[in-house]
Amino acid sequence: MLKLQNVDHYQFKDSDVQKTIDTEVLVVGAGNAGMMAAAAAAEKGTKVTVVEKEDSINLLRLGIGGVGTNAQKRAGLTINKYDLVEYLAAFAQHNVDEGLIYHWANHSAEAVNWVEDNILKPHGAHLRSEPDAMVTSSAYEGFPTENDPTTDDKTFASYGKWFQEKVEDMGVKLQSQIARTN
Repeated sequence: MLKLQNVDHYQFKDSDVQKTIDTEVLVVGAGNAGMMAAAAAAEKGTKVTVVEKEDSINLLRLGIGGVGTNAQKRAGLTINKYDLVEYLAAFAQHNVDEGLIYHWANHSAEAVNWVEDNILKPHGAHLRSEPDAMVTSSAYEGFPTENDPTTDDKTFASYGKWFQEKVEDMGVKLQSQIARTN
């Protein structure tokens, strides 16, 4: 049972609770990160609920960022992780935890490859590595981290419904239009 208390110094009263959700893991948001978190938790055998404030659960973006993915390997692309992390950190004036960026650069392929193997391939789709990052100014550097879902290497394949079906098959409970207030 989940009950939030003392969030941002606001003291919740029992009368503030509009709905109680019985779950072990609550994921807020059904986008790429939320659905991946739900799948990862479900793979560990936990009781997972995803709540989404919008009308639809199908909110996944097409391109998935990653470094060292199977799609990039098939395309012969290699991204220099040091250069990528240094560029991202410098862009933020080094006001970031570079360790977190390195963690993403070193482990993002695991998640991207999971999507390809578990969501796309069962539906005849795969990931195509975007060979070039579009850069419109010489002030910026681009890294080809994008992996696009496709069935024919020319068009995009929308995989949100497939992802939804997969996590539901894994026992994840999906709820949309949660706690809407205007």
